[in-house]
Amino acid sequence: MKIISIDDNFAFCHGEIGMDDFTPFLQKIKPIDFVYCGLAKPDYFRYWYKLAGKPVSITYETYLESIIRMIAELKPKECHLEISKGISDLFFGLADTLDYASIMTLPILYSAPTDHYSNRYAKKRNQDIMAVMSNSTLELPKTFTYSHEYLDQVLSIRRKIRCFDPCIGKGLLTKFALKHGHSCFGIDMNYDRLAVAIKMVK
Repeated sequence: MKIISIDDNFAFCHGEIGMDDFTPFLQKIKPIDFVYCGLAKPDYFRYWYKLAGKPVSITYETYLESIIRMIAELKPKECHLEISKGISDLFFGLADTLDYASIMTLPILYSAPTDHYSNRYAKKRNQDIMAVMSNSTLELPKTFTYSHEYLDQVLSIRRKIRCFDPCIGKGLLTKFALKHGHSCFGIDMNYDRLAVAIKMVK
């Protein structure tokens, strides 16, 4: 595990969820107000490891459990987690352990940046679920199709907050945290993907 600190508002961690102890990083970035994550899909999980040049070392359920434990430790005011329909029962069963009064779901299509300098996005066609968890009434986007449209809108209507993505990839959250004046922190095991998020900030 390696922590890459840019400044007080942006820091990233190169490490493997479910295997590395992220406690030092999580302690460093607290408090966190907002968590977003486009969770890896079960059918993409092995390929996700292959892209990172690593053998699959945990089960998919362990991966989800590790994400939930991070959220429980950080206690953010709101969570926006993008999940595939096929894992909804497993995910919501695990999410029941979190102390949130409200869980609502919205339809969404996944998208992610292709690089750090353009407005191009890789887009999926299979509909996912955005699970929004909080203890208060939230103002949410009303018109969106893709992840990038959702994040752009939801972060535009928040005052300055501290954001976290446990699988930050190429920095979708970073891109819109920067645009709207928020702080952003994230983890990824694939350094090539993480480097895209870092370049957005530097």
